[in-house]
Amino acid sequence: MKKIVRNKKGFTLIELMAVIVILAVVMLLVANRITNTSKDAKGRAFYIELKAVRKNVEQDCLLNGFVKKSSLEEYKTKNETTVTGEDDKDDKGKETGKVNITVTAIGSKFTNINIPPELKSGETFTAVKDDKSPSSIFTIENCKYKDNE
Repeated sequence: MKKIVRNKKGFTLIELMAVIVILAVVMLLVANRITNTSKDAKGRAFYIELKAVRKNVEQDCLLNGFVKKSSLEEYKTKNETTVTGEDDKDDKGKETGKVNITVTAIGSKFTNINIPPELKSGETFTAVKDDKSPSSIFTIENCKYKDNE
C-alpha cells in the first residue's frame, strides 16, 4: 500500500476569508475617519472665511457708516461664497440701524462639510442650512446697507 503524505503547511480557505474580512473592516473604519476629518477641516475653513467677511464688513461700517453691495459681491469670486446684506427692520418696517449679512457657501470648496459643534454654538453661526450648502447670518450694529450708486 502506498502511504499518502499530506502537506499541512498552508492556510485553509476559511482562514484566508477571515483575514480578508478583518482587513476590509479595518479599511472601512480608517476611510470613515479620513472622510470625517476632511469634512471637519472644510467646516473650520468656512468658519475662518466667515470671520474674515465679518471683520471686513465691520471695518467698512466703522469707516463709512455703511456697507455697499459692490463690496459684498467681491467675496463671490474670491472665496467661493456669496455675501448679501440688508437693513434690519423692526416689526413696523422701521430701520433699526443694523445690517444683516448673510454668507452662503457656493462651489466645491465648502460643500459636504461638518461644522464642528464648538463653532456652531458661537455667535458667528446663527443659521446653518445644511452640510451641503452652509449659510450664516450675522448682524452689524450702527451700520446701513447701500445699493451701488
